[in-house]
Amino acid sequence: MIRHQIKQEEIAGIGAIESDSEWLKHCGVLCCTGNAVPPIREIANYQSPYDGGSGAIYDCIRQLILVR
Repeated sequence: MIRHQIKQEEIAGIGAIESDSEWLKHCGVLCCTGNAVPPIREIANYQSPYDGGSGAIYDCIRQLILVR
C-alpha cells in the first residue's frame, strides 16, 4: 500500500473465513460472502446474499461499482 501510494479507503477486500480478518483490517471497504462466518459478517460493510463459488465475488464487485 505505502510503496504504491494506495490509500486504505481505496482497497476493497472480500472474505469468508476467520483467517481473512487479519488482512481485511488493511482494507477500507469490507465485503463478505453469504456463507461467511459470523466474525467476518460483523466487520463487513456489505454482505453478499450469494455464497462463495455461487456469485459472491461478482456481486461484491458489482456493488462496489454501483456505489462508486
